[in-house]
Amino acid sequence: VENLTSCKFVSSWDEKEVFVTLSYSDSVSDSAEWLAHFSPLLELFSITSLTARFQKSSLSLGREEKCVNDKIVVRGVEISYKKPEDAFCHPNKHTMSKALDWLITRIESIESESPTLLEMY
Repeated sequence: VENLTSCKFVSSWDEKEVFVTLSYSDSVSDSAEWLAHFSPLLELFSITSLTARFQKSSLSLGREEKCVNDKIVVRGVEISYKKPEDAFCHPNKHTMSKALDWLITRIESIESESPTLLEMY
C-alpha cells in the first residue's frame, strides 16, 4: 500500500456499521486495481464503507451515504444520530449520553435565566 499516510475508523456504537478512510499522500496509480484489491475486504471485515482520499479526489466502496446511522438514549428518549465519516464523534456511547444530558441541563438552566446570547462550539 504505497503512499498511505493514515487510516481512520468510524463505527456505530452497536458496531453494526464501520466506515474506514485511507488517506494517501499521492494519487493511487491504478484506480481499478485499488477497487479490485480492497473490494473483498468489505465483506471479509464487515465494513460498511471504504474510502481512499488523495489529492482532492477519492475512491469509494460500499454505501454511498457517508454517515454512520446510530441511536442513543438520553433521558429515556431514543435519539437517531447521524455521524458524518469525516467528523469527530465520541466513541463511548455511555460518555456521549452523559455529555448530551449535561448539555441539555445547561441549556435548561440558561433558558431560565433569560439569556441574550448562547455561544456553542
